[in-house]
Amino acid sequence: MEYHRGGPEVLKGAKALTAATLAILILGQGTQASEEQCRTGCRGASQVFKYSPGTTYTYDYEGKVDFTLSSAEGQVTSTTVKATAQVTQLADCNLVLRLQNVQILGSNGKKFGTIPDIDKPVRFNFQDGHVEDSICITPGDTQNSLNIKRAVISMLQANLKSSYETDVFGVCPTEIVKHQEGGNLVIRKSRDLNKCAYRENIRQDFLTTAFNLHSEIKTSPVLNGDYVSEQKVKEGILEHAEVTENYMYVPLSVGKNGAKAQVVSKLKLTGTSKDNPQIAVSKPRSIIFENPHPTVAPTNNVNTIMTHIKDVVKTIDVVVGEHTARQFVTLVKTLRGSTTKDMLAAYNQVKSGAGLSDKDAAKKAFLDAVLQAGTGEAIEVAMTLLKNNELNDCEKKLVYYGMAMARHATESSLITAAGLLGHKNLPQEAYLGIGSLAGKFCRDHPCDKVEAVNKLSQKLVAKLTGKVNNKKDETEQIYVLKALANFGYISDNVLQKVMAVAQDKQAPNRLRAVALETYIADACKDKLRNSALNILQDIQQDSEVRIKAYLVLAQCPTAKIGNAIKTMLEKEPSYQVGGFIVSHIRNIKASANPDKDLAKQHLGFSLPRKFPIDPRKWSYSGEFSYAIDTLGLGASTEANVIYSQDSWLPRSSSLNLTAEIFGHNFNFLEIQTRQENLDRLVEHYFGPKGILRTSSLGDLYKNNEQLAKKLYKHLQEKLTSTLRARRDVSKAEIDKIGQHVQIKEHQLNKDLDLDISLKAFGSEVAFANLNVYQHGLTPEAVIDKIIGQFAQGLDKLKQFQDTLRANMIFMDLELDYPTSTGFPLRLGIEGTANVQMKTEGSVDVRAILNGKPNKIHVKLIPSASVELSARFTFDAHTVESGMKVITNLYTATGGDITVDMQGGANVDVKVGLPVKEMKLISANHEIVSHVREQSGQETNSPLKFAQAKDFSICLDQLSPFIGLTFCGEINGPNLAGKDVPVLPFPLAGDSKVSVTIENDDVLEYHFKHQTNNEHTSGALTIEAIGKNNQKKVSLQVNAEIHPEKYIKAEFTSPLKNANAEGRITFNDQEKSILLKAGYDQNEFYGKFGVGISGNGGKTAYKPILEWKSPGGTQQLPINVEGQLLVDKQGSNEKYTFDNIKLTLPNGKAVTLNGNLGNDGPALYTDLTVSDGQHSGNVKGRLHIDMNLLKVNAEVQNSINPGANFNVKGEVKRQPDEYDANLQVIHGADLSSKTNRLNLAGKLVRKYKSPQDFLFKLEGKASYPLIGVNGELEVR
Repeated sequence: MEYHRGGPEVLKGAKALTAATLAILILGQGTQASEEQCRTGCRGASQVFKYSPGTTYTYDYEGKVDFTLSSAEGQVTSTTVKATAQVTQLADCNLVLRLQNVQILGSNGKKFGTIPDIDKPVRFNFQDGHVEDSICITPGDTQNSLNIKRAVISMLQANLKSSYETDVFGVCPTEIVKHQEGGNLVIRKSRDLNKCAYRENIRQDFLTTAFNLHSEIKTSPVLNGDYVSEQKVKEGILEHAEVTENYMYVPLSVGKNGAKAQVVSKLKLTGTSKDNPQIAVSKPRSIIFENPHPTVAPTNNVNTIMTHIKDVVKTIDVVVGEHTARQFVTLVKTLRGSTTKDMLAAYNQVKSGAGLSDKDAAKKAFLDAVLQAGTGEAIEVAMTLLKNNELNDCEKKLVYYGMAMARHATESSLITAAGLLGHKNLPQEAYLGIGSLAGKFCRDHPCDKVEAVNKLSQKLVAKLTGKVNNKKDETEQIYVLKALANFGYISDNVLQKVMAVAQDKQAPNRLRAVALETYIADACKDKLRNSALNILQDIQQDSEVRIKAYLVLAQCPTAKIGNAIKTMLEKEPSYQVGGFIVSHIRNIKASANPDKDLAKQHLGFSLPRKFPIDPRKWSYSGEFSYAIDTLGLGASTEANVIYSQDSWLPRSSSLNLTAEIFGHNFNFLEIQTRQENLDRLVEHYFGPKGILRTSSLGDLYKNNEQLAKKLYKHLQEKLTSTLRARRDVSKAEIDKIGQHVQIKEHQLNKDLDLDISLKAFGSEVAFANLNVYQHGLTPEAVIDKIIGQFAQGLDKLKQFQDTLRANMIFMDLELDYPTSTGFPLRLGIEGTANVQMKTEGSVDVRAILNGKPNKIHVKLIPSASVELSARFTFDAHTVESGMKVITNLYTATGGDITVDMQGGANVDVKVGLPVKEMKLISANHEIVSHVREQSGQETNSPLKFAQAKDFSICLDQLSPFIGLTFCGEINGPNLAGKDVPVLPFPLAGDSKVSVTIENDDVLEYHFKHQTNNEHTSGALTIEAIGKNNQKKVSLQVNAEIHPEKYIKAEFTSPLKNANAEGRITFNDQEKSILLKAGYDQNEFYGKFGVGISGNGGKTAYKPILEWKSPGGTQQLPINVEGQLLVDKQGSNEKYTFDNIKLTLPNGKAVTLNGNLGNDGPALYTDLTVSDGQHSGNVKGRLHIDMNLLKVNAEVQNSINPGANFNVKGEVKRQPDEYDANLQVIHGADLSSKTNRLNLAGKLVRKYKSPQDFLFKLEGKASYPLIGVNGELEVR
């Protein structure tokens, strides 16, 4: 037994891959081989395989793909590929493969279409089991057809002399074990497919990638793939081969459980025959899988397109439907497989509106789908509609930008794009889009001999005159050059024109710099290199132009270029040029970016040290980069600052960001800015003689105060006239105004240039020149424009009705992996959103601001359907099948409000709900078995899971009152107790969450507020009106604060009626509070207060206590009788309690008699409280003025006589002294001589001077009860 182990350690570095990768040209030309001629010839005698020349070996081929999900045990989605393979041995170690009877079968045995060109033969060179990495094909053979043949050829390979094999999977390290089994040689091969280079294909709109061979990780760690092959060779002939591939989706797997796919391919010898096939193969192509370009359905697809358009429209009414997003993405996919003719025919039907419930929605959905389909045919349709003026301005811009994001370009789309260049007033952004479209074509196809590319480039070059009469001409030619740069390829007829612009010393430097940047699109062409070298070596040229020329050379240097730059640096007089080149080469030497390897080889010479490094004054290049090949990660950030000798500010700057992720390089962003004459503007204000340096702050204020006032007045006048109610203006008045309006020109140099450009993934997607915005930028003009736009907005608000719709695919990413069937596994994720906003109303802002009565009406109905789907499928061209995870988010609400403002005092508001079923939020998640046919028909069959509805509820108790029902639902997988693996979301199973408000019977909610002019009374109405205009529930509130104070409320509903009233009476006859409440026929009534009688100075107050309940008038638990008499004589008042009796809940009565009042400054009282058994009395007098405080009070009770007490005392105040005495007697005997406390004191305080003053304190205290008797004197 022999054993061969593969891996990087066997290769001794990247050089061992050279032989395996010479024929691979993934970048730039797809997967075409780099040779012009097909390989042929033998390199030694065959030892293992003994195919006989002129003999055809017939094999039965069968490949089967099974998709399973561990949490849906026993459910399989399958696709089978069957074919008959005929392999014929020719001379010079060449074999010919012909396929017949190719069938693609679904899980139920259904046959799906055929593969175009599958009968065309392929020749390959076979060296004793080793298959060359280049095959020879018949011109015109298609990608899908070739991929199947690549897969079959790969199964024939058994390279026993190498640890690497290059086949349909890419360049793969392979472990090979062979042994004899009877008379058969058994060869067993195994691989970790994730270590195969060039295996993974990433597709995202306008994204292109390069591949880093040095990376140890060749594939994204998303899909693990294992490969095992067993071949049986008998007497030098392969009799049987079987390849088994096992795949698992890694991110959501648990151990060995998750979303899995298994591919089993078999090749079995069934017979031999003598044959001498006549074949016409002539073009070399790589054996590595080639990701197929989009193809169109072989039959008329108009009906299918219209069916899907109608499916989208059916889901759209007042709101978008829950599955609108799903239907829209299905429409997009159908258009991707349709011809230009079919799409235009479908558009004409949509335009006519026949059979469509909503013509506008259908047209919008179709146009959005066309713009996002991204195929060459769809782009062609969009451009045709644009030329026919079928699109609005916004849609036209989307067409131009959509070209840069095309998934695929065709010759026909380029021809149509060339036709756009003949249009007058073509928007400048169109050039970038057209260039990007051509660039996409040239990346996917050889374009050096394509008539469509030549025609397009010729039309662009025709605009490149090199003569510049004004800024507009210059900017247009810059756009042309940038469009040519987006080609990524410069043909010979274009090359001369671009070189002429770059070499023209009379041309503006701005134009020459862009021409040199265009060189970089095809920097390896000798003519361009020589041109750039000549410009660089001319020291009379502007330093910016020379540095741009150097950057061209650094992109693709040769030994000759390296020597020339080295020689030039030794004599270079310019610090700007020399310093930049030195800094740039230093970065190249230290760079971890694999794109700089060629430059390292030819520009790695020793550098002179005479050039200063200071980015503040000299041109400079900086780079930060790193690479972690073990993890397949890396990044590079490169920044350039370029000065011109004519400017002390940087003339241009750029920032370039590149990232490497799992071996794939993404040049995802490049930003470049350029200015010219900005230094003059800065110097004008900040220079040594600038305005701000030669004038004080006071001078600046004085010089500009008048201008500021003038501008403020202008703004005020414009704003006032705009907000004033509009009146009709005659044409004569307008003409008169126009004669007096003059736009002032900017006082600064008109040639100020500020350019900014943005590149994404190698293509320039945006370019802006701020020079075009200078004209008309006077302060007055800016104010006029702003106010004019504001006025237009106010006019539109007065009456509007519109439906805003947006249908978009916001995410569309796909990873493709070849299989032994020749068809790919696809991991895709799609995000689709459909948003609709219906608006209607009228808002007169001017009337609101002027305080005039007006009515505001606004109706808004927002709705959105968002669907995020991830698929794991097998794409067999005619059918795509596998599993799909779909998550749908949906919301649909709406409101209709009318506000009638009647002068501000009265407001009438009506709120309606125009949506029958409002989905506040709905989230639905499902896992399905997915089958999509080439015709566009799609079938999604739900997988079966253990499912349990966890919670579902509807609250309709309030429906009779407000006409609404509130519902909520939550359900999800319930795997408890189930003998299946538990996977994380979203592979655990189906689930759903929703919150809904259903409009059962409500037309509108009404709110009305009214007040009188004095704002002393008002009314409030709140009610719900049913669809039959009957009130469902109503609340009316009336209130008044003068002359009466009350509030009344009345509530009516189908089930209950209720009312309530609160009233406060405060007048000369009564002071009371009334509370009344009732429901249906029941009433509660209560009144509390006092009645008032009498006149003059004598008044009587009688208590009011009334209570009524549904049982009738009732005795209150507390009752008050008697009266309070009030006698007022001047400032003296006397309150007499005339037998006031309080009856308590226990039946006892408490009586209060006596009086209290004031006699001048003295207060007096004599009150007695009695319950019939016990009594209490308070009697006394209190005198208070500035010089005397005197009290004489007595409190007695019969419950506890020991608590009785008598208090007598006074405090006298004189100018220099205070006298005080206090006597307290307590106990049952208030004449007692022992229970008596006596306190007396005197304070004397005289002060004339520090030598003449007197302070004396005397005090006495006695309390016979405890034997206390003492005196105190202090001087």
